[in-house]
Amino acid sequence: MWLEEQLLPNIKKESLIIINNAPYHSKIINKVPTSSKRKAQIIGWLVLNNIDHDPSVTKLELLMICQRHKEIQTYEIDEITAHYGHKVFRLPPYHCIFNPIELIWAQVKTEINKRNSNSDQSLKIVEKITKEAVDHVTPQHWQNAMEHVKRIEEVYRAKDSAFDKLLDEFVFHLNDSTTDDSSDGDALTLD
Repeated sequence: MWLEEQLLPNIKKESLIIINNAPYHSKIINKVPTSSKRKAQIIGWLVLNNIDHDPSVTKLELLMICQRHKEIQTYEIDEITAHYGHKVFRLPPYHCIFNPIELIWAQVKTEINKRNSNSDQSLKIVEKITKEAVDHVTPQHWQNAMEHVKRIEEVYRAKDSAFDKLLDEFVFHLNDSTTDDSSDGDALTLD
């Protein structure tokens, strides 16, 4: 496996590994049962995870108990990296702009495309071009990519803060004393 053979032996101890939500990063160990499982399998999962339950209740009730303990699910990649003393941080879905490696891959792909103009090139030549493009990535390129992502994060934080401030200005009151007396129900007013 590339993770264990290439990445983990070549990074500093106690590194934080940033990953996206690609399916190959998200294989779940100890997956919470779904409604497609038999009742006996659901009970087996609850027993395996030492979760209190009454086996005489319905399958639906058992599934609800399972859902309340969903946090015990773990990802295979998290277990592997933890074994080596590292931690994994998952980016929110559809937010690859927060991952500096996306900028590095774009740089590598651009260099490959510039040098791979001949459609008759062999796989060996393309492999050589790719290795050289990866080798041209410098610590300064990584630093620039990290700084770019930090600027994007700041923009998102500023937008989030502005949104929260605007949202705080809208207060909804139920049973407000300023409602029209002819109203039969609770009124929703906007200050």
